[in-house]
Amino acid sequence: MFDIHSHLNFIAFEKDYAEIIGRSFNNGIKGIINIGSQLETSKKAIKIAHEFFDKKIYATVGLHPIHIYPVRKNESLSSCYKKKTK
Repeated sequence: MFDIHSHLNFIAFEKDYAEIIGRSFNNGIKGIINIGSQLETSKKAIKIAHEFFDKKIYATVGLHPIHIYPVRKNESLSSCYKKKTK
């Protein structure tokens, strides 16, 4: 089984995501895709993927429509993310 939509990068799992990952793999999970929904959760998803490079944990970088307010009208999402990640 492969978890294709997790949010271990959200603040609710800040203290125990490593334990959850361990339990998941001990119970038959073969991989996890951790979904970013805005800039900070996308960065955290990438950090977790790097931290657990020996397991099949992947990150997506995304922007959910409810988080679109910080992007200016005349600015593309990609340019906004590029500026903020430098």
